[in-house]
Amino acid sequence: MLVDNSADLLRSTKRLLATSDDVEVIGCATSCRDALECVSRMHPDLVLVDVTMGDMSGIEATRRMKAEPRPPLVVLTTLYDESRYEREAMAAGADGLVAKPELGTRLLRIIHVLTSSEPTGTRGSEGSDISE
Repeated sequence: MLVDNSADLLRSTKRLLATSDDVEVIGCATSCRDALECVSRMHPDLVLVDVTMGDMSGIEATRRMKAEPRPPLVVLTTLYDESRYEREAMAAGADGLVAKPELGTRLLRIIHVLTSSEPTGTRGSEGSDISE
C-alpha cells in the first residue's frame, strides 16, 4: 500500500513497483487517516508512507499501524535527510526509511529484504542496513 499526498509520486511509485512480478499495490491513500482505515480493512503486507503528510505525520501513522492486531511492515519515505527522522521512525516501529530521491534505486531491494522468508530475528539488522 502506498501513502503520499502527491498524486505524481503515487503514480511513479506504482509504475516502479509494477516492474516486479512479486509486488502488488493493493491501494493508495493521500492522507494518513485514509491509510489507517485501509490498513484496518485490507491488511496489506507492507505500507510505504511519507513522513510529512498534511493530516498526521507518517511517524504517528506508523505507531498506529503497528498497534493493529496484524501490523504491516512499514517503510517511511522522506524528501529530506533520512538521518533527521531515523531515530523517531525506528522508535515508532518502522521497518525501514528511505529518501524519496532514492526510491528508484532502493525501494524494490528494501521490499524484497523485508518480505524475504528469512527468520524474523534477522529483520532488525537488515532493517538497519536498508535505512542507511
